[in-house]
Amino acid sequence: MPYYDWVKMKEMAIEATEKHKLLFMTEVVSYLPCTYSAFFNNKMNEDEDILQALADNRVKIKVKIRKRWEDSENVTAEIMLYKLTADEEELRRLSVTKSEVTGEAGGPIKTENMNFSKLSTDDLKKLEELAKLAGDSEGTE
Repeated sequence: MPYYDWVKMKEMAIEATEKHKLLFMTEVVSYLPCTYSAFFNNKMNEDEDILQALADNRVKIKVKIRKRWEDSENVTAEIMLYKLTADEEELRRLSVTKSEVTGEAGGPIKTENMNFSKLSTDDLKKLEELAKLAGDSEGTE
């Protein structure tokens, strides 16, 4: 088994990461004169300085992409940037999809054969409100 100077290896890893703008640990190992197994067995993949160098590269790329999106006239890019910067409420509102429930052949749901007798008064009121919103107040009477 070859001897590796892990202090030197760490320096080389950080240098390669910065020079080649590496993003993933497996890329880092490719630039080092050691085997993957030796690198991982010595827990170099957990080294804080190497991890920080990789994280710094990711952040630089993200900032650059967001700047391009911000300057872009592309609607898709604008939506992506908005989603990245949105708070939880805005994200929830953006992700809501409208679902429409219809009966046979896309027509209205027929309610004449439905048994509403087991529904509570509150449930019946909710159904009535929904029917009014849908423009079909006759469906729950």
